[in-house]
Amino acid sequence: MQNKGLLTTFTILFALGCVFSLSLTWFANKVEKDATEFAKEYATKYETANSGLKFTKLDSVEYAYLDSMSSEKVYPLIGYTYGELRTKMLNLGLDLKGGMNVTLEVQVEEVVKALSSYNKDVAFNQAIID
Repeated sequence: MQNKGLLTTFTILFALGCVFSLSLTWFANKVEKDATEFAKEYATKYETANSGLKFTKLDSVEYAYLDSMSSEKVYPLIGYTYGELRTKMLNLGLDLKGGMNVTLEVQVEEVVKALSSYNKDVAFNQAIID
């Protein structure tokens, strides 16, 4: 096997690139998790201080925390801010975040008819009915 060193070099570089991309996502997700925890703690303090009133604006507190962190350096090696990490991190689709599920239902008879260009043959139509 020729160029074994070249192949090893490219494999190592590719692996380092993958680890770097995943680390950006990991640090951004860590900040978002901290924001969620901060919002929950804030709600608990609010409910304790105002005995009986329920705090319902968790999303706005979380958003304010993330907005305040957008200029803070959160990636220790390079010094990326949270705002920069949000633009460079891997984007997870709705299926990976648990946001959307789509189910497509089709009638098999209609698909077969459409694939046959709506064939008028009596034997064909009888076979579909049976």
